[in-house]
Amino acid sequence: MKWLFRRWQLKLLAVVMAIALYLFTGSQITIERTVTLQINEQDLVGLPGNYLVSRLSPQEIDVTISGPRSVVEDFNPESIEPELVIGTDGLTAGFQEFDLTERLLSLNPSLSMRSSSTDSIRADFSRLIEDVLPLARIPAPSGLPDGLRAELSLVRSQVLLRGPADEIARLKADGPLEVRPIDLSQVPVELEETLEMTIPLLLSIPDVAISIAEQPQAVVRITPALESEVVGPLPVRVLGNADVLERYEIEIVPPVVALTISGPANRLAEGNAAALIKAYVDVVDVGRGGVGEERSVRIIAPSWMTTTTTAVVVTLRPRGEEGEAPTPDIDTVIPPVEPIEQQPLPPAPPEG
Repeated sequence: MKWLFRRWQLKLLAVVMAIALYLFTGSQITIERTVTLQINEQDLVGLPGNYLVSRLSPQEIDVTISGPRSVVEDFNPESIEPELVIGTDGLTAGFQEFDLTERLLSLNPSLSMRSSSTDSIRADFSRLIEDVLPLARIPAPSGLPDGLRAELSLVRSQVLLRGPADEIARLKADGPLEVRPIDLSQVPVELEETLEMTIPLLLSIPDVAISIAEQPQAVVRITPALESEVVGPLPVRVLGNADVLERYEIEIVPPVVALTISGPANRLAEGNAAALIKAYVDVVDVGRGGVGEERSVRIIAPSWMTTTTTAVVVTLRPRGEEGEAPTPDIDTVIPPVEPIEQQPLPPAPPEG
């Protein structure tokens, strides 16, 4: 065993050198690896602030790199930050192509690019401008409840747009901008008075890169549509004081009337308008005698309703006189109607 320890220093040095050589040659073994690189707008250098990137293609690139095992295995694709420098010629042309090279990707000098899914990257861009375009027409209302009417007017007949110059030029070439219909389905159906609203308009702009610098608006004025109808027969009621009602027989000719009423169509559509109307005649100062007097029929109706006027002939005769005219039986004139309602008032002053 003495030979094992003979010149042991040289033997130990040989072992150390062998291990070092093994480690060195192992790290120098060349391998390949395919990675995916992300390209985005932040990689563009030299693009002025008043320019907008309209297209960047491709945004994902598969690259096969080769190099020492240790370097390739430690390679992080996110560390790649390509510099796509835009020149004056590119700004003038509106696009620029970049050859995909190791220098463009700023690869580690010990790595090399063996292949890639594309040979170049293209960036399209356009100068941002503002321009005024006309609107095609006043928008149409949609969803308006029955019985209502809408009048629309534009606050402005033009709209200010901001976007790429080429896209705005294309829109101008297509003619005035179309306006989408205005949804009025939320307007209350029981509307009785005029309602005025200012509503922003929705434009048919296909390019999402174009924005509206000043929102166009329309003034919408909604009113109930007016309709008319005839109601009747309505019994004519009597308004007088208790003294007159006790001492006199009251004759009304005709005892029932028909009226033409007008009002919002949405309210009239609710039906049974006749139930909301009361017709009466005032007999307080009618002459006491056998000669009839023509009197206007007064109407009690909702504030949203208007009615035509009509008249009847009223005769007051003292009760018990020979040839007195009995109060007509309204139920037998035009059935079925309500009997005359006699509403007492304070006693009239005594006759002179």
